[in-house]
Amino acid sequence: MFRPRGPNIVAIVVPTVVLGVLAILTAVLVFLFCVVKKKRQTEGTYRPSAEEQSGTRSVETPDALKLPKEERLI
Repeated sequence: MFRPRGPNIVAIVVPTVVLGVLAILTAVLVFLFCVVKKKRQTEGTYRPSAEEQSGTRSVETPDALKLPKEERLI
C-alpha cells in the first residue's frame, strides 16, 4: 500500500476549516448582538400601566413639597 511520507493533508485541512467556521459564526453573533443592543437603545415601548400596577412612583406627591417662606413687608 502507498503511504505518503509528508504531513497528512486531512490533519491540516479539517482543523483549518473548523476554526474558519467557528470564526465566521463568532463574527456573525457579535454583529447581531451589536445590532440588537443598538436597536434597544433607540426603540422601546412605553407602558405606564406596568408602573401603576407595581406601585412605584417617580414623581413626589405635592404634600412632600416645601412651601416658600412667607413674604413680609419691611
